[in-house]
Amino acid sequence: MYALLATIVQLAPSHPQSALLATIVQLAPSHPQSALPGYNCPTGTVTPAVCPAGYYCPTGTVTPAVCHAGYYCPTGTATPAVCPAGYYCPTGTGTPTVCPEGYYCPTGTVTPNACPAGFYCPTGTLTPNVCTASYYCPTGSIAPVICPAGYYCPTGTSTPGFCPAGFYCPLGTGTPHVCPHGYYCPTGTVTELPCVPGHLCPKGMLVSQFEFRKGFSHGDVLLDYIYIIRGLNAFANVGLSVCQ
Repeated sequence: MYALLATIVQLAPSHPQSALLATIVQLAPSHPQSALPGYNCPTGTVTPAVCPAGYYCPTGTVTPAVCHAGYYCPTGTATPAVCPAGYYCPTGTGTPTVCPEGYYCPTGTVTPNACPAGFYCPTGTLTPNVCTASYYCPTGSIAPVICPAGYYCPTGTSTPGFCPAGFYCPLGTGTPHVCPHGYYCPTGTVTELPCVPGHLCPKGMLVSQFEFRKGFSHGDVLLDYIYIIRGLNAFANVGLSVCQ
């Protein structure tokens, strides 16, 4: 509350023979007035004080109240404002702080949240951004990291996957490439490997190569032959084919 001071001038009735009499009366404080919104009035205050930053002062405030966590209160605040997305506001905030890189801050954030695995969060992130294909994003990423050679990274990858046998994965692979005809691709292949002369390498060939068991030279046409898949001990009668 604060008081108002008033000055009253009382004039004597006019009279032809009398002099003008004036009495100035200083009045004591009358009815106390409530502090306006955004101001505070401690006991004995004559003039309201503006509510300081980090506090809020509704109508009739004697002592400013500290701004709640998740809200901010600039100078002269009557009602706290919710912390905007992309910022965070701990208790007593006067001005919201921008969300740091590697974190995200939805509306009303008190403490920044660590960016989850498979997502990335640059400065001021409201919602985590999903990691794009051909890149990977471990926990707390500020930007996607390109997938290394010999690995593959589909959308939302947090840890690169080892390139499987029968496929090859150059730098920045989102989906493994099938090993082409005439080549073979062991696990973790970066670039497909040419088939060794005297062996057959169908599309999607793994570590083992088909090895012919009849006498012939590269390029011969066979009417009938037997081959095995090295390491698997599997046999098959192929029929007419060309040695590649």
